[in-house]
Amino acid sequence: MKKIISLFFCLMLGILIIPLGQSTNVFLKNDSWPMFHQNRYHTGYISSDAPDTNQTIWKYKTGDFVSSSPAVINERLYVGSLDRKVYCLNCSTGEFIWSYETEGSILSSPAVTSDRVFIGSYDGKLYCMNASSGDYIWSYKTGSSIRSSPTIFEGKAYVGSYDKCVYCLDAFTGNFLWKYTTSGFVCSSPAVADDKVFVGSNDGKIYCLNAETGDFIWNFTTGDYVYSSPCISDGRIYIGSYDSYLYCLDADSGDLIWSYKTSIGILSSPAVAYNKIYFGSVNDKIYCLDKETGKFLWEYETNGGVLSSPAVADGKVYVGSHDGSIYCINASIGNYLWSYSTSDYIRSSPAIAYDKLFIGAYDNYVYCFGGGPENKPPNFPIIKGPTNGKIKKSYDFKFNSIDPDENDVKYIISWGDTKTDITDFNLSGKDVNISHSWSEEGSYIIKAKSKDIYGAESNIAIHSITIHKSKNIKNSYFIRLTECLYKIFPFFKNLLNL
Repeated sequence: MKKIISLFFCLMLGILIIPLGQSTNVFLKNDSWPMFHQNRYHTGYISSDAPDTNQTIWKYKTGDFVSSSPAVINERLYVGSLDRKVYCLNCSTGEFIWSYETEGSILSSPAVTSDRVFIGSYDGKLYCMNASSGDYIWSYKTGSSIRSSPTIFEGKAYVGSYDKCVYCLDAFTGNFLWKYTTSGFVCSSPAVADDKVFVGSNDGKIYCLNAETGDFIWNFTTGDYVYSSPCISDGRIYIGSYDSYLYCLDADSGDLIWSYKTSIGILSSPAVAYNKIYFGSVNDKIYCLDKETGKFLWEYETNGGVLSSPAVADGKVYVGSHDGSIYCINASIGNYLWSYSTSDYIRSSPAIAYDKLFIGAYDNYVYCFGGGPENKPPNFPIIKGPTNGKIKKSYDFKFNSIDPDENDVKYIISWGDTKTDITDFNLSGKDVNISHSWSEEGSYIIKAKSKDIYGAESNIAIHSITIHKSKNIKNSYFIRLTECLYKIFPFFKNLLNL
């Protein structure tokens, strides 16, 4: 009995003396995503199930762009917005729980541990708030804006600033511990392993610092600024540069192991899983390389630059694009699985937790995907309207599309004369009336498609109309001659009753 009591006492004592930041490793469920790219190594990988379809569970609208990447833990989602606020939402329903307003836009991504939320703001401060209530705990003012996302480990908070410095603060009190000054903005988010801190700088270098003291250990010089955040795996550092290279470095020495060149700069942070490296490029592509050799394995091309950093789970790669879509790609061979279109850029990076996918977008929304059947696209619109007309005369057209899931739909209409209209969302199956006129004669093809609230699009419907030149007597040779005659002989006007 005494042994049992002693064992219990030791266990409780061990729990009590765990430093702030280490509880992440002890208590978190495997499906939590507590900081940028999931963990202090920034691997961007989680061993859990992940959505097979683009079924949207909920979306929540903030007051401005959402470039911040969500953190998800204890059934709550935390994310920043350019409206200056940090939001806490129920991750299952999207229900608002609390928000905290800073003095600047928030592009930094939150880190959550020990019931505390840490996040940077463009007001230059790193904030710490109570994760349950949103109450302010402390803030620390750096010399400039913070875009970097904090990493919390062993009671310390590491973050970069536009003042060119990397900071280390006491995560419990916010007290300054050390800083290291680079020669450029530090937008990159620090990764921590083996008593070392790794981070990129806009001076084009990748730095390795002592995690306890901030002392310089080594740096590696690339050919352009380093916005990408490092990923640590098996004693190697993987990181991109705007010089178009993805680098693999030895974590102890900083020596180059291999590099892979894309066609343009890399802002995305790499993820590592299944002995592969996944990252995006400004050239619109998502790349997959062999982790050991850097050998090219596959690429997938989107329709916009990929600044978002991939998240990997369940044999799938998820990433956002500047074309406004979130993509799901087969992690082994690069095949397209599904996508979802928002109405603006995506720079936020996905988070995966509780078998769901979470991401922000420049349309001001935070999205949650997962579960349920795949969202079906609307039927192509029925177009009703005239088939003949005259120039400069307005004609009415009706558009009607039925959505199988009864979601609201909007219409994207090309009139064949370089002009396009996009309607607001309307009820499925409701007639939507729109007027249009043409300024030149000719035959025109009206093309229209419908799009539901979750981004699924219909096939294109067409309607033809021929526009004829108006017979305007005032522009004819005859009337001009007549006008000349009745100016000379006024009685002509009465005779012709003009």
